[in-house]
Amino acid sequence: MRLKIESKVEELQQKQKDYYNKRNVKRETYQIEDKIMKYNASKEKQWSGKLEEKWIGPYYILMNGSYKIKEIDERILKTPINGNLLKNIMIKKNLNQWCGLPDEKYYQTLKLRLLNENIVNVRRKASILVPRYFSDKKI
Repeated sequence: MRLKIESKVEELQQKQKDYYNKRNVKRETYQIEDKIMKYNASKEKQWSGKLEEKWIGPYYILMNGSYKIKEIDERILKTPINGNLLKNIMIKKNLNQWCGLPDEKYYQTLKLRLLNENIVNVRRKASILVPRYFSDKKI
């Protein structure tokens, strides 16, 4: 009986610990001059713009703590922003590496290869479609 109670207590303590850890995730901290996006909280309660973007930006961090941010054109926002309303911008190059996608050179060579194949196919079709009376004459 005592062992059952102890195991039940441990199980419930673990469940409570997991719940606490799930709710209290450590926030990401940003460094000065990090490129970030800001959550547009004004659109949260509106039904009209459901297809509008929820994140606006890009902005740069000016000051840590309650974050002061500036726009790309150097205008500084007056009110400090809570860190919960910010997120990092993933640069395309890093995103491709993270997702396991090929780099830009791969796409350029693929375009050239497809272009060459199309040119060869067009030449083949053109040679088939040329009437006989044009093939004998010099143009």
